[in-house]
Amino acid sequence: MSAKGGCRSQGAPNLRRERPVGYLGGRSRSNARFKRDAGLIADPTNFGDGSQADIGARPTIRRAWRLDPATKSTAAYDPLLTLWSVAIVPPMLAQNDEEHAVPEGLRSRFQAVVAAFVAGDFQLARHELNGVAQIEADTARFIEEQIAAYGARLVPLSEKVWQRSVYRWMDGWWEFLIDLSTDEEAVSDLVLHAKLFGGLQGRIEVWSVHVP
Repeated sequence: MSAKGGCRSQGAPNLRRERPVGYLGGRSRSNARFKRDAGLIADPTNFGDGSQADIGARPTIRRAWRLDPATKSTAAYDPLLTLWSVAIVPPMLAQNDEEHAVPEGLRSRFQAVVAAFVAGDFQLARHELNGVAQIEADTARFIEEQIAAYGARLVPLSEKVWQRSVYRWMDGWWEFLIDLSTDEEAVSDLVLHAKLFGGLQGRIEVWSVHVP
């Protein structure tokens, strides 16, 4: 049980769903054979939806789209050419009442924030962090005091913190709770609190560090 209370999601399972999205043109000497062998049609000149293939014309290809768990991207499998055509789809942050694991694409930005704190830059004034707002003086002073009062020295984030750190949609922004590491604990009860505006490429605003 986390000191912050409540259950934390380990991340939603990967979904795999096939959805036909129409027909794309292409060339193959044996289109009809591949399509028939794939079980898509019984008649190689009839696509089953009222359309007919003109044997003398450029062949038509059906592609099925689905999320490929291996690449975390949407891919189209072409049964006629037996190729994977991959289209990168940016991952999305969840917008619901559940807690979710921090996406890998955001972790390096939080690691950079903590590295600045370790170096004593609590306003982030001496570190140019892409997509991270500087911290006001009063807030930075509070963060420094809270870390000092915890009684252990802050160190760069351990990989173990991502097992407990979470985010949640707050009807206008995403709230992040990042467990911090000290020289005594890989995952301490000290937590960095931050808001994210504008999605994965948006602006992070750190508003506190304290024990919830």
